[in-house]
Amino acid sequence: MNRAGALAALRARIRAVAGGRNVTLVAASKSQPASAIRELAAAGQRQFGENYVQEALAKRRGLSDLTLE
Repeated sequence: MNRAGALAALRARIRAVAGGRNVTLVAASKSQPASAIRELAAAGQRQFGENYVQEALAKRRGLSDLTLE
């Protein structure tokens, strides 16, 4: 299964157990290349988390054309 398919399946599972609550999925992008983040962004993921500021800054520069949180 590709990343977009895995993301769709995960969102479906979250909806199934959320019980109508508003849940935000934050994707951990630690040690992932900008291309992987770009692929998930194309599938609709907008919130990403990094452990280290220096990694986040480097990826932010490379992905500045996308609207991400």
